[in-house]
Amino acid sequence: MVQHRLSQRPSEQVKTKAPDKLQRSLTWEVGRAYFAYVGLLERVLVVQKLDHILRPGMGVVLFALYEQDQVSIKDLAERSQLACSTLTGVLQRMESAGLITRSRDTVDGRSVKVTLTKLGRKLESKCREVAQQMTDISEQSVGAGNIELCTQYLRNLATGYRTEENRLSTAAARKQ
Repeated sequence: MVQHRLSQRPSEQVKTKAPDKLQRSLTWEVGRAYFAYVGLLERVLVVQKLDHILRPGMGVVLFALYEQDQVSIKDLAERSQLACSTLTGVLQRMESAGLITRSRDTVDGRSVKVTLTKLGRKLESKCREVAQQMTDISEQSVGAGNIELCTQYLRNLATGYRTEENRLSTAAARKQ
């Protein structure tokens, strides 16, 4: 199938190939949705004047800490459902932004506790506003009747991705 760009006169039209099946696949759409989400969130943070402090990816950690502060990195990884390697990078950025502190547990010196700073705690209401705005846009986009089903599909995808990531990590560790 050949598509023509309609903005040009017929004599100037450029022939382009239709996207192949892979480019229309679920994987590509998940990637496109992810980048659209991140782009929108970045714009919302600019409008809210939070872009100098908050970055996409920090929200899930902040909300886990709003629920329960002063937790170990291991507990935070479980509650946020982020891989430890991903969480480490997010925590570094959050600490640099002044949102959290990390310190050795006084009881178990092997464990590191993550604690919200005054700034991190002060931003809670703004973070909740941003999260609600993103939720409203997401729900509006999928339609009221599809929210639960779409949410379950996304959970299934995340679980499948984490399972495969763990399998690959285990396989790589065995080869070393």
